[in-house]
Amino acid sequence: MTRKESREQAFAIVFESSFHDEGLDYILENAADGRDLVLADGDFAKELARKTIDNRDKIDEIIASCSKHWKPARMAKTTLAILRIAVCEIYYFSREVPASVSINEAVELAKTYGGDDAPGFVNGVLGAIYKKKAENENECVSGD
Repeated sequence: MTRKESREQAFAIVFESSFHDEGLDYILENAADGRDLVLADGDFAKELARKTIDNRDKIDEIIASCSKHWKPARMAKTTLAILRIAVCEIYYFSREVPASVSINEAVELAKTYGGDDAPGFVNGVLGAIYKKKAENENECVSGD
């Protein structure tokens, strides 16, 4: 499975998690039954989905801090799932995946799964998140 396909699977899992409280294992079991999706431990899709779901509250705080006039609870579930996996990549997989790739892939997912305004919205929010993260990292480095 390519990284692009893995992101799409992670998106589907994170999106589905918005409707279930049972956790990742339940969702993966249903995906294995319904979509013939079997993800091994260490698979990028599974790791991205797990890290996103495990850190959802922190990720939602980051999204809320950079999305003017739109709290995560008011966003379309598809757009929110896309933002969540992209933010997870930017914060937790930055050694593996450049932020520009995460943002671009999120915009592509938004073009496929979101409404007409979703790609621009996703790009704007993720651009603001990346800028804020970079500024915070520079403050830490220059403060030494």
